[in-house]
Amino acid sequence: MNPLTHRTGRILADLRRRSEELQRRSDQLEERSQDLGRKTAEVRQDWRRKRADPGVPGAVPEEREGPGAESPEGRDRRS
Repeated sequence: MNPLTHRTGRILADLRRRSEELQRRSDQLEERSQDLGRKTAEVRQDWRRKRADPGVPGAVPEEREGPGAESPEGRDRRS
């Protein structure tokens, strides 16, 4: 076998392995991103439910919030 052909074959095999590894990592990150999105939606829904319940201490309804009130959706939403 030609040394150049052998080397090229080894490089291609390494590239395939790396490509498969990166694809697996990409799939894992995509799954984690979707899980985080679902959890964020659940927490947001829970917070809105608590804000609507006058029996939950500290969960002030939106209409009673003042300019310094903090929102779980982030500080930039108050402006």
